[in-house]
Amino acid sequence: MTYAVVVIRTLVGLLFLTTGVNFFLKFMDTPQPPGGTDGSEFMAILTRTDYLRFVKLLEVIGGAMLVSRLFVPLGITILTPITLNIICYEIFLLGTPGIGCLLGVLLVFLISGYYRFFGPLLTPFASPHNPIGLKD
Repeated sequence: MTYAVVVIRTLVGLLFLTTGVNFFLKFMDTPQPPGGTDGSEFMAILTRTDYLRFVKLLEVIGGAMLVSRLFVPLGITILTPITLNIICYEIFLLGTPGIGCLLGVLLVFLISGYYRFFGPLLTPFASPHNPIGLKD
């Protein structure tokens, strides 16, 4: 299991790092959604408003965290909502699941591999005065 977590962490990190850096340096062709669709309009708005630039910067940061093994739970936390947005974009705007669904499965696997860091987030009745989560 630990080897699988390391391999998947590295692959997911490299994927996000590569696509994020590619946005800024343009060393690979990026597939574009078909013109005239909701997906192409959405991407045009994201690009025009520089929102996509910020998302790609977060992809670079999160991917670098996974690849370098520094702050891996924080990197997973940064990349998970980005992946959820990719999944929603593919399903609702493009009408077909794509790589986002695979990334979602891989991130769920990574979250389970780093569960001890995410477990406290699931504490019911959390309170700053009650660090162990007992009901007040």
